[in-house]
Amino acid sequence: MLPLSQILLGLVLPAGVAAGVMLCARGPSSGKGPAGGFAGLAIAAGYVAGHVGLRGIGPFPPAEATQWLPYLGLASAGLGAVDGFLEGRARWAGRLAGLTLLVGGLALLLRARMLHVWSAAESAAWIAGGGFVLAALWIVTQWAVRSLPVRSGWVVLVVVAAASAATITASGSLLLGLLGAALAAACGGAALVSMLVTSRGFERGSALAFTVLLAGLLLVAYFYSELPVASALLLGLAPLGSQLVPRRFASRRSEWTRAVLHGAAAAVPAAAALWVAIAASPPLAPYY
Repeated sequence: MLPLSQILLGLVLPAGVAAGVMLCARGPSSGKGPAGGFAGLAIAAGYVAGHVGLRGIGPFPPAEATQWLPYLGLASAGLGAVDGFLEGRARWAGRLAGLTLLVGGLALLLRARMLHVWSAAESAAWIAGGGFVLAALWIVTQWAVRSLPVRSGWVVLVVVAAASAATITASGSLLLGLLGAALAAACGGAALVSMLVTSRGFERGSALAFTVLLAGLLLVAYFYSELPVASALLLGLAPLGSQLVPRRFASRRSEWTRAVLHGAAAAVPAAAALWVAIAASPPLAPYY
């Protein structure tokens, strides 16, 4: 049973902050065009609030990999917001900036390994390969979620984030699991406001913040805890599961029913990731 303070700081606070940011996004958005990336701003702001509430601000530059996540989340939200307004050739500049952030963030998270474990060649290989994987996850998340109705897209995000928190916890790190829960709560707070008040979807540019934060947590859990690589990949690809619902079948249902169907489809690979982590789980380490 979590203490009340951790529930308030790790769940209620990020949900409330994300909801507040989404309330500032006046007017509906279908999620099909440029709209300023409010969803990414809400998710990042909510996560940062939860992270700081649970762990504090910490020194700068950060001494631990997880301490970089708030900075990377805010930077990705800012880039995503700018990308939401770019058109034509300028969009390529936004994509290049996003890719640079992904690779740079990966290097920061793996800095300890690069300095003390890997050779220069190994570091270059991990950064190059990891950058390619992160770019693919960015594309997959943006395409999968933005191709869905507004409510379905939000439900998929909440399902993936919540399953990631559970999987990371099962892999042996309660702290990282709590940070994953903060991300899920931020997604949930933003989703509630979007679905019940503003009807604002997951705009272009918003996928970067979610990808950076989710991938960052999964990377830290894999390299510094015991998260199986299969679980990390299944969670990263879980948004694609929502595409398994036949469009013709879904189109005959109400939007709420479609949201449940798409969320359940995304939950299949997410549940598989959790099962793999439980099967390989070490004893729980509550302080990392």
